[in-house]
Amino acid sequence: MSVIYHGVNHNVFKPRNKEKARRMLGLPGNTAIVLHVGTEEPRKNIATLLKIFHGLQKELPNIILVRLGEKTKVTSKLIKKFDLERKVLYFKKMSVERIAYLYNAADALLFPSYHEGFGMPLLEAAASGCPIVASNKASIPEVVGDAGILLNPFNVDSFVYWMQEI
Repeated sequence: MSVIYHGVNHNVFKPRNKEKARRMLGLPGNTAIVLHVGTEEPRKNIATLLKIFHGLQKELPNIILVRLGEKTKVTSKLIKKFDLERKVLYFKKMSVERIAYLYNAADALLFPSYHEGFGMPLLEAAASGCPIVASNKASIPEVVGDAGILLNPFNVDSFVYWMQEI
């Protein structure tokens, strides 16, 4: 028996010019962009994601977090608590082609989930040439392999350190 993993369309998810991708999406060209893709279910660890980004933007003030997904009331409160209202941008309901450009526009995918069934954003990021800093829990290590940095999903300082390195 052999395991056959999910794949992505390599005609869509592939490395592209970062500046062109940012222009196409209306994103700033002169700032670092951290990307997170997914819902805001508890397992996605959004509170920790925002703590990581809050710590990161203290070290790198010219940085934004781009989220693909719906914003919840809980997340809105956390964004306000950390004074990140002008640092977090949301996109929702994009075509697959435009989502692929998000990976190309980003400097890194930040993915601190503590439970995933498979984690398609990880595979899409890797196929797009987007660096990955992710959790070392559930299926994530199996999906990422050696194509990213894997950390304890609750160790904010480690995530901040490695995101700065990228």
